[in-house]
Amino acid sequence: MKLSQSIAEMISRKKKRPLIVLIDGGTSSGKSYFLSELLEDLDGMSINHMVIEVDDYLISRKKRKSLGKDYYDLKKWFRLDMLARNLKEIEEGTDEIEKPQYDHSTGKENDHHVLKIDRHAVIFVCGIFSFDVGAFSDLKILIDADAGVRLEREAIRNKEKRNVPEEETVKRFREVLDPTYQKHYMLVKDDADIVVDNNDWDNRKVIFRKT
Repeated sequence: MKLSQSIAEMISRKKKRPLIVLIDGGTSSGKSYFLSELLEDLDGMSINHMVIEVDDYLISRKKRKSLGKDYYDLKKWFRLDMLARNLKEIEEGTDEIEKPQYDHSTGKENDHHVLKIDRHAVIFVCGIFSFDVGAFSDLKILIDADAGVRLEREAIRNKEKRNVPEEETVKRFREVLDPTYQKHYMLVKDDADIVVDNNDWDNRKVIFRKT
């Protein structure tokens, strides 16, 4: 069964509120690309959807500089308590939430973005640490890819979109990003309902575990 078909079946059982789907995974594991393809499938099935990015819950760049770089320090970069509160509001049937919206260009937070909620939609929460709010979800999807694949993707993205030198990308990946993901993966892998082996976008493997 395709993942989009599984989601459609789950929607049929959720009559009074949106279906909440978490998509977690390491930097450059391919979360956004995977989600974009899934949304295309749902469009073809006339299923409404919304996306909440975990990155919107980042604290300001200035605040992050005062924190360390180990796993638990990096989790403090995100206001996961606010994300949990927003998802709880959605579960309880609210028509709108007030959520932050992070500006990557300025590194600043905006806490007053109002998001209208479609009660008949699938709401995807996409980003690392999304499983930390798993209590407010119906489905948890973990996107996995080998370190070498993630590093290659990160280097290409940083060079093309952010003008970051490759050596800087490699250093940050090896010292911060990959150790963080490895720690995170060991903590959350057993919570996933679905694991996606995303090493090869043309030959993706979707493993259904709990649906």
